[in-house]
Amino acid sequence: MTCRYCDGIAKKENIVFEDETIAVMLHHAPAMPGHLLALPKEHFTIIEQTPDKIVRKMAVTANKASTALIQVLGATGTNLIIENGTAAEQQVPHLAINIIPRVDGDGLNFQWQPKKVSDEQMGLIELQLKEQTKSLGVEAEKKEPIMLDDAKAKGEAVQKSNYLTRQLRRMP
Repeated sequence: MTCRYCDGIAKKENIVFEDETIAVMLHHAPAMPGHLLALPKEHFTIIEQTPDKIVRKMAVTANKASTALIQVLGATGTNLIIENGTAAEQQVPHLAINIIPRVDGDGLNFQWQPKKVSDEQMGLIELQLKEQTKSLGVEAEKKEPIMLDDAKAKGEAVQKSNYLTRQLRRMP
C-alpha cells in the first residue's frame, strides 16, 4: 500500500519545512491558498497510534506554521483540523494537522447543527467520560540521570550553593 503523504515526503514535493520527525507541506487540494499539512515523517494512520512526543511536536510545528500563514499571507485567523479516521472524513490514511488560513468573508463554512441531547444523556456521557479519562494527564518527560564525576563518586562532599550564598561571597 502506498501513501500519498509518505510519497510526497520522500519526493520532497511541496515541502515548506522539515526536520528529522515532522514535515510541513502545501496541501494538494487546498481549501484556501496556503493550506498546509503538518505531518509525521513516519507513517501513522490516526492520532491514537502516534507517540505523544510526535503529537506534541506536530502541535508546536502547526502553531508556528499558523503564525507564518498570518505573517506571509495576511490571514486573520487559521483553522487547525485533524481528520482522525474514516468517520471524520479522513481522505488519506496518514495523520496530519490541516492548517487553513482564514480571512473574513472567505466563504469557508465549518458550522454544524447542534444535536439535541437531554440532560440525562449529557449527565451519563459526562460520568462515563470522567471515568474513562481519570488518568488522562500528560506524563512529564523523563530527564536523563545526573552523572557524578569521579571525585564526587568517591565520596567527597558536594558543596551546595544557592543564590543568596553566592551574592554574599561577592560583597567586599
